[in-house]
Parts: sequence; C-alpha cells; structure tokens
Amino acid sequence: MIKIAVIGAGAKAAAIAAKAAVLKQTEGTEVHVTIFEPHSVGANWSGKHGYTDGVQRLCTPALRDVGYPYRSNDDVNRLMHAQFSWASFLLSEKAKFSQWVDQSSKPPEHGLFAKYLKWVVEMSRFPVIRARVMGLMPQGKKWVVLVQYNGQDPEQSYDDEFDAVVVSGPGPARALNGSGGGHLVFDGVDFWTRTKEFGKLVPKRNKGAQIAIVGGGGTAAAALSWIVRHGYRDHEIAMVAKQGALFTRGNSVFENRLFSDDEAWNALSKATRDAFFKRLNRSVVWETVMQDIESASNLSFIDGEAERYEIDKQGYLSLFVKRSDKQAPILRPTVVVNAAGFDEWWFLSLVNGLPPTLAANAKFRTSLRDTMVADLSFNTRQWKFPRLHVPALSSVHGPGLGSLMTLGSMSDRVLRPYRG
Repeated sequence: MIKIAVIGAGAKAAAIAAKAAVLKQTEGTEVHVTIFEPHSVGANWSGKHGYTDGVQRLCTPALRDVGYPYRSNDDVNRLMHAQFSWASFLLSEKAKFSQWVDQSSKPPEHGLFAKYLKWVVEMSRFPVIRARVMGLMPQGKKWVVLVQYNGQDPEQSYDDEFDAVVVSGPGPARALNGSGGGHLVFDGVDFWTRTKEFGKLVPKRNKGAQIAIVGGGGTAAAALSWIVRHGYRDHEIAMVAKQGALFTRGNSVFENRLFSDDEAWNALSKATRDAFFKRLNRSVVWETVMQDIESASNLSFIDGEAERYEIDKQGYLSLFVKRSDKQAPILRPTVVVNAAGFDEWWFLSLVNGLPPTLAANAKFRTSLRDTMVADLSFNTRQWKFPRLHVPALSSVHGPGLGSLMTLGSMSDRVLRPYRG
C-alpha cells in the first residue's frame, strides 16, 4: 500500500482523497491518504480562520468541482461524478440542487464551498488528523511527519511513515516590514477575522480617513470588495502596486480551454505559457469581484512597492513606497491592509536537512519550479529528499493545476505514479 500525507485540508486534499477512493473501487489501487489539518476541512474557505469572511462568492464556476475536467478513464469519470461532484453534493442537501439551478447556477459562497469540501473528504473515508505539521523528516525513501496536536504540546512524530507528501494551501501571508507595533496593519489572512477592529479604527462617518491596500491581485481585490460593500465606498482608498489599474479576468472559451487541455497548453512556447500564466493568475480580478468594487468613488493607484511602515510615538502611521524612477511617496493612511499575497515556498522550512540558505536561494527555487516533473513533484536531480508534490508551483505543466480550475487533472497527475 502506498501512503500519502497531505498538508492542509482544502480543495486539493479533497480532490486527491476523492480520486484515491475512486481508483480503489475501479482499479484496486491501494493509495491511503492521510490529511493533516489544524482546524477543519475547508477551514480557509469557512470564514472562521481568516483568508475570507465566508460569504464572498467563489470566483470559479461551481461545476469546476473536485473531478473537473473529468479526463481520466470512463469508469473513473462516472464514479467521480456520481460520488463526489458538486451536483451530487447538492442532491444530498434537501432541495439545494433545484434552488441552485433556480438561482442561475451562481458560484457558491465560500462557506458553502467549505461544506462541500468537508462532504467530499467524509465520503472518501480517509482520515483527517487534527494537527499542525511542524516538520518533514526524511527516513530513507520515506517521510516522517512531525506534528503538534495543539499549541501547547511539544512536536512529535506521527506514528506512520509516508511514501510521499503533498503540500496544499496558500501558505502564510507575506509580511510587511514595520516598526512601532502592528495593530494598524492587517494582512490577507487576519483582515477577515479583524473586520470589527477595522470598523473601530476607520469610522464610516470619517470620510477623511485614508485606507491603504498593498497589492493588486485577487487578495487585494477581495479586501477592497469587502471594504466597499461595508460602507467605505466614498472613503479615500489607495492601492499600492506595480500596476496602474485592476485587470479583469473574464470567462472566455479560448482562455478556459488552456486550463483543461494539456495538448493545447503544451503546443505553446515557454515564453507564451509564462505570459499567459502571468496574465491570468497574477494581478487579475474576476468579473464577479470587479462588479462589487466599481462603485468605489475615491479609489487611486500608487505605482510602486510597499517597502515598510512606521507608527510614531503619537500613534500615526506612515507607509513608505519604493519606486525606481522618481521620488518615493510616503502615505499617511489610517490603516494598511497588506494584501500582497502569500509565501508559496513556506513549506521548505519544514524539511529537516535542507539548509536554510539553500531553501532561501532564488536560483534553487527557480530550478525546482522549472524542472518539476509531470506528477507535480520536484525533480530528483535538484531534490535530494523523498517525493514531495507541490501543485501550487506547477505552472510549467499548466495554468490551472495550482488553483481550483482543474482539480481533477491535478489529482490525476499526483496519483499517477502510484497506479498499477
């Protein structure tokens, strides 16, 4: 039996668990999936643990579920759809399917999507270990997973070894350097759990209060959407990013095809693939979110990179912006929302035996990304450890394998080495 550990109980974990369960039924493939999650399945979508308030709508269509695009074999496709599809989930919820269709099949709220992921994992019958992964220790060709069951316990070895580990989840928010205390600074994770605090710091009646948002991608747009919808559309809002506007991600058939058609993707040159990935996966906002934020009446864009913040003895906040071509502006906002994204390489710090200087080396990271093999694991020429699958870094193999766009293709690739 092959044993796989998945760090994080989100959409990728659910898709892998569902596919492994179906492969056992259709092919007799013995892959046992163990999911490690400190909170709950779908926690980052629930609105209870940051990243979202849970009531925003998913940007991707609901039919791009854990099996999409259903391009395994016929038996696997049929069982995946019958047992784990979005439609099957809604049919298990009294009257929810007809209600969803009557409402024009809109993307679900994040909280409902979290409930779907929980249902998928429960249906797969694979275990979820309520623990935080603190380290990955190589033991020959296998991994030993070091866990902490709650914040007070010392870390310990989980009582099993694994043939492979899958890293899922966005990682922690990127930090913004600063001094003087950080109570006036929010990030892409804790903003959602501190919205009441935000409301106290920025009274709605005080239209002169400036709100600074660092970043120009989906995380920044989500925070801006919440701010606009909750009574701040006429406040001065400054977005600090290396771009002059928010760019819209549409729903074109030509773009969508490249997310699910490997042959079409591989026919493109590397330069074209890189440009496409950057265009549609970095610093773009879905139309559904753009519709919410278009009513912002006092929104401006500050071209540059947020370098640091300072809070002086009187409690006033300054945000320093770095620019190469002219005088760097200094903003005096009431609060800063640092929505510059997440640390996608966070997991390297878990690997015992990987020197920190090497883990932080940009050339090493680029090499790992560019030479990733088809099963979304690192190439053994650069990676001298047991197999580690990292779908979030898989842009070399397709634009949607690291997101919600093609979870079925992602799980096919990850499990491919373990099928008979």
